[in-house]
Amino acid sequence: MTQTPPELFTNMPWGTPDVLEQTRKQIQSLGFNHHELKLQWDVDTPEDLARYLKQVRDSLTSQS
Repeated sequence: MTQTPPELFTNMPWGTPDVLEQTRKQIQSLGFNHHELKLQWDVDTPEDLARYLKQVRDSLTSQS
């Protein structure tokens, strides 16, 4: 997509567990194809950042 149609995210229940499912429904109703990447977690807090940095360090260490 080179542009995001505004109706893709209109009336979205932001901040709720329903956002992903609603986004999927909007994509389908607009006739778009999509592909979902592997599930990841958000980095919203200092604790999340620490967890992310640890995961990166562990990944680099296991590649050595």
